[in-house]
Amino acid sequence: MPESTDIIRRRCEMFESYCKTVLRNYARDLERAARRLEDREILTASPLEYVRAETDDEDSHTVPCRGVPCVITDETLYATLLSLSAHQRDVILCGHWLNTTDTEIVVPYGVTVRTIYNWRRSAIRRIRDAYEQEAAVEA
Repeated sequence: MPESTDIIRRRCEMFESYCKTVLRNYARDLERAARRLEDREILTASPLEYVRAETDDEDSHTVPCRGVPCVITDETLYATLLSLSAHQRDVILCGHWLNTTDTEIVVPYGVTVRTIYNWRRSAIRRIRDAYEQEAAVEA
């Protein structure tokens, strides 16, 4: 028995609605991922550009992180790291330069991984603001 044109038309409309919903949700997911990436972005693709294990440079500064001296060669980053709280500084240095996982960072503080995420996010925001302020002053 052939299907009526109304049933076929309704199925086409339902499929079209389904496709639009899938595409809309996919676009939202892409936007959220882009925002998350922007929030987690730090200074450069290579943090080692700003930090070296050893240097002879007179303009460098040392910031200790869990017994490891991190030599900071960028004045803005150094000043901003000093303005951060000790736990935020530890999260940034351990996570980005010493390649420590969040579950390893969490141990001495006795907090959740989500707390580490929030500390990192806040610290990155302050570092980004410092660089934006410096760029605005130079412009």
